[in-house]
Amino acid sequence: MTNNPTNSAWPNPRIWRDPASDFYADEPLQAAGVYTDSVLRNICAHGFDGVWLRGRLRELIHSTVLPELNDAAMRQRIESLRTVIQRGRQAGLGVWLYFNEPLAVASDDPFWNHHADIAGQPWEDWTEHRKVTALCTSTETVRRFMAEAAGQVFTSLPGLAGIILITASEYHTHCWSHYRRFNLNDGAPGAPPAMQCPRCARREPADVVAELIDLWRRAAGQVQPRPRILAWNWSWSMWYADPQGEIISRLHPPIELLADWERGGTTTWRNAPLLIDEYSLRYVGPSERFLGSQRAAEHASLPIHAKLQIGTTHEIATVPNLPLIGNLHRKLVRLHEHNIAGVMATWNFGCSLTLNSFAFGLFCSDPVLYSDYATFTAELARQYFGAVDVSRLREAWRHFAEAFEHHPFSIHFLYWSPLNYAPAVALGPYYRGQPLGPSWLVHELGDRFEDCLGDFSLSQIIESFEAMGRLWARGVVEYRAALSGSAAGRHQVHCAEELSTAAMIASQLQSFLNLAKFHRWRLDQLAAVHGTPPCHLPLDAVARQIIADECQNAAVALQLVRADSRLGWHQECHAYFYDAQAIENKLTPMRVAIQ
Repeated sequence: MTNNPTNSAWPNPRIWRDPASDFYADEPLQAAGVYTDSVLRNICAHGFDGVWLRGRLRELIHSTVLPELNDAAMRQRIESLRTVIQRGRQAGLGVWLYFNEPLAVASDDPFWNHHADIAGQPWEDWTEHRKVTALCTSTETVRRFMAEAAGQVFTSLPGLAGIILITASEYHTHCWSHYRRFNLNDGAPGAPPAMQCPRCARREPADVVAELIDLWRRAAGQVQPRPRILAWNWSWSMWYADPQGEIISRLHPPIELLADWERGGTTTWRNAPLLIDEYSLRYVGPSERFLGSQRAAEHASLPIHAKLQIGTTHEIATVPNLPLIGNLHRKLVRLHEHNIAGVMATWNFGCSLTLNSFAFGLFCSDPVLYSDYATFTAELARQYFGAVDVSRLREAWRHFAEAFEHHPFSIHFLYWSPLNYAPAVALGPYYRGQPLGPSWLVHELGDRFEDCLGDFSLSQIIESFEAMGRLWARGVVEYRAALSGSAAGRHQVHCAEELSTAAMIASQLQSFLNLAKFHRWRLDQLAAVHGTPPCHLPLDAVARQIIADECQNAAVALQLVRADSRLGWHQECHAYFYDAQAIENKLTPMRVAIQ
């Protein structure tokens, strides 16, 4: 089965990646083992013409400027990437490398004993719990290092389609990369550090970023065919007001702008304004920031590309896809209407090839024809599911979209709520009062529910998930009616996978709702006895009923995860946030507690 995409299909590029590729591991070294001919053909069959991998400069070069940063496995990585580039060429896919450079060096590394003169802004990496120091790009030595390194990347990887550059936030790189003028509202603890680098304190972040991107541009111009460069506007909003024209105006062709499709947007939730500052399948877009970025890019004669996620997002990241097909279709229609040059359609999770990715490829194969929703969904159903009830499919997708209108979208909620791992959380009488951890990383499970509320109240969260659950359940009924027919072969597999995903989302929503209700009960008990955690709270009839409800829900989830190993896996950190063992471990004490 294929959408029969061609290299001339809209847009270009259409970038994806494989979920087996581990962003936090050594992607270039592992690339040849991950991106086999079969994997690349499957990606191409869903309409993509490129794949991206993370690159780290010091692992891909042999520097004469800062030789202490060289890595012994450099040649093996280059050979692995060359293999994938060659395979990609045969499959019709280009290889893109993502860079967030120059990566900072640990502040206690012996490297600084010999290079104190290039030490820049320090920063404490709160996700990795270590202190690092930037290589100051306002020094001639670091600029020479970057120019040499960029040149080596392009000359050692002939046929590389291009690179994708993040120059703000994420890993600590240049001195301005974590110095904020405006709050990013990303949940990072503490205030931003003071600018300590005397060189960069005299410069604008636009000066530093534009100079860095231009080093890559000049290096790319030394090879043929010339690799493309996508400068990503991720988190430029921490320095300048939308649309960050101070930076965009400093970029020179053939640089191309990659802009976040949803970030910087607004919508409503419970009749109140709601800021969208992350990827979202709930929100269609484009955001106000994107539209401003597009105008600034046009003024600078730069093509603009959209960065979004079409499979799943932090909204629920531990299922293979969110089947919000109506929302996805509206996104694609608007992308086409705004004449977007290309699309990077996933970050380092949400990378499974599912109904969503196939829908993307189908639309891109003929955006004019498939701008009509009825035509699009009829053909999508025929190709992906076979002979199914399309009208009931549309009803299911309508209910799913309506459910997500109630999602309490916020950075606090997305980054800290236990929604991604709720099926693994046991409810019991002991309240520890431990903080919640990052929703995308493996961590000890906390129970201090307030960490994820942000500006929402606990009652609002409960009410929103009650509405989400009701509407999603209606959609699941329609999904089962549409997809439980006589499909065979690959169509039968697709029907089973979609039903499994939709049912698990229903269970996950219910698990989270029970967590929220149980926490409300805890707070009521604490208030009654003027208690503080950690403490033991005797279970009453209300608590026992919530636990009984969750036992019933968890039993359903257990059957789902036993039958479908895709469920519970978070592709960013390559770990199960819930699986059969975790659910069994939770069920045992909960059943004992209510006996």
